[in-house]
Amino acid sequence: MKPIDVAIDDYMHVIARTRPWSMRREEELLEVFGEWLYEQPEPRVMLDEIAPEQVQRFVAAAEWNEEAQQELIDVLNNLYLWSGKQGWIVVNPFEGVTA
Repeated sequence: MKPIDVAIDDYMHVIARTRPWSMRREEELLEVFGEWLYEQPEPRVMLDEIAPEQVQRFVAAAEWNEEAQQELIDVLNNLYLWSGKQGWIVVNPFEGVTA
């Protein structure tokens, strides 16, 4: 299993080649969420440990609105879809999730 920061790094290399127009925003969202995960008292940073509930806690702590929350969920869904294709996860916990 991969930690989220490794997955983000690899995913961003792919995005740079395939969807460069979205790279900046996706990277921004994933980095701030990843940093928050690592700052938690008991960090759960492996891909199979991260769940929508953590996004809800992060969004509340960061005081983000529902639109920003949905944007993060969408980006995490993309990351998990890609991670599934790499064989790093079995289940995408963000598939079909809405803010």
